[in-house]
Amino acid sequence: MTLGFPPAAPAIAVLVRTMIVAVAVSAALHRSAVAQITAEWHFSGPAFVAVSVADLDESVEWYSDVLGLEVVREAEARDGSARVRLLSGGDVTVELIGHSDPIGIGPEHANERAFRFLGVFKSGLFVEGIEAFHETLVSREVQVDARIVEDEVLGLRTFVFRDPDGNRLQVFEGTGRRP
Repeated sequence: MTLGFPPAAPAIAVLVRTMIVAVAVSAALHRSAVAQITAEWHFSGPAFVAVSVADLDESVEWYSDVLGLEVVREAEARDGSARVRLLSGGDVTVELIGHSDPIGIGPEHANERAFRFLGVFKSGLFVEGIEAFHETLVSREVQVDARIVEDEVLGLRTFVFRDPDGNRLQVFEGTGRRP
């Protein structure tokens, strides 16, 4: 695509072209790093998860580095009260939302059983290569709640891990019935 600039703005044109090249090089390097991360595992099947986070920038970095997702869209509320980053990788899309005044469950409930809270308490993703994915998370010191469990009724293998804010994500692998 050719960008047209008025003759009085050659410096801006050079700056914009330089930024476009830098973004393209950065994206290529990120794709290479992601390919190394996910060489032995990958997400399978479509999934969408929206997660409210305490520190948007930290969470974007975590979801990119640990799960191999890339930022595909950025938005901000007109009043500045929230910022959104949409990350994607294969068939998985994660919407991260950072609020200027987040409301957490609070430390007084840290040891409660999550399924007792009203609302969604975990989200699920499907992967191929669940052992490699589990090993990747453990090696990156991600909080993994349990070992890989076999669900013979559904014909699935599964485990739960947490993001930096403690949000639970459950991973499934198998050819059986999906929950």
